[in-house]
Amino acid sequence: MLRTAVGYAGGHSPNPTYHDLADHAEAVQVEFDPQVIDFETLLHMFWDAHDPTSALRSSQYRAELFCADEGQLAIAEASAETIAAKYGSPVATALRLRVPFHLAEDYHQKWRLRRHTALWQELQTHYMGEQALLGSTAAAKLNGYVSGGASRAQVERDLALMGLSDEANAGLIAAHRRKR
Repeated sequence: MLRTAVGYAGGHSPNPTYHDLADHAEAVQVEFDPQVIDFETLLHMFWDAHDPTSALRSSQYRAELFCADEGQLAIAEASAETIAAKYGSPVATALRLRVPFHLAEDYHQKWRLRRHTALWQELQTHYMGEQALLGSTAAAKLNGYVSGGASRAQVERDLALMGLSDEANAGLIAAHRRKR
């Protein structure tokens, strides 16, 4: 992943907020390099991350995939057919072309990484402030790592390149280990 952000999408309100979502869903925006990871691989991760046959629980937490273009939508629709056959049930996850994405409030961005206060403060120093950090590839990766994503070898390989303190590296590895 190059960058990730959380926010709100799929609704009609021009300015949704966490406390006034209207008909928007909470959403994650993912920017990726197709030379490194293809859309089909991301789709596998998406389908594995939730029960695609589950009916709508609430508007705020509905499962929906917003595709960037017609090509992605066609790939997603074919993938959904495969998933339906696998589950023996229709896919309830909605597939739509991209709609406006509204960034969530800053305190929601990289939420798991923010919970590691000393690390968060060190990263802000490296990136000269919170906004630069939030838009960085490093923050997207580290947020995933403290959530248990990636292998230990991948985490250690990336940490060696980030120039963080030994204390920050040890904290990240410990957080990753607890989530796996």
